[in-house]
Amino acid sequence: MGGELVKQHASLIFSEVFAEQFPYYLSYGMTSSEYWDGDNTFAKAYRRAYKLKWEDRNRELWLQGAYVYEAILDVAPILHAFAKRGTKPGKYPDKPHDIFPKEQKESNEVKAERQKQEIMQAKLQAFADKFNKKFKEKQRGD
Repeated sequence: MGGELVKQHASLIFSEVFAEQFPYYLSYGMTSSEYWDGDNTFAKAYRRAYKLKWEDRNRELWLQGAYVYEAILDVAPILHAFAKRGTKPGKYPDKPHDIFPKEQKESNEVKAERQKQEIMQAKLQAFADKFNKKFKEKQRGD
């Protein structure tokens, strides 16, 4: 008899939690049928997708701020109260900034590191071959 009471109480709490969380998942774009009747992994996927969406939005806003900051710095010389006559603002970029140069640089760094490793491996192999040759000659002589 005590176990039934615990089960009823636990299901009441879980149902309250699910009902409380329901509006959040609706705001993530999840449908009512997906939330209540769908696979329970959908909720996790919607949470992750929502987080990724806002991370992307945050990067987008940061990039916009970087452009505004650069524009202000370019204009700053002529806004200075004691600017010399003939001072001109910086040139506005002709094209957008490359937002993926780090990935290209990393790949170049990876290539350079791989080349260094190959050179070291070749030197080590040459040393081992030389050592083995001397060792075999010494064994034949003894």
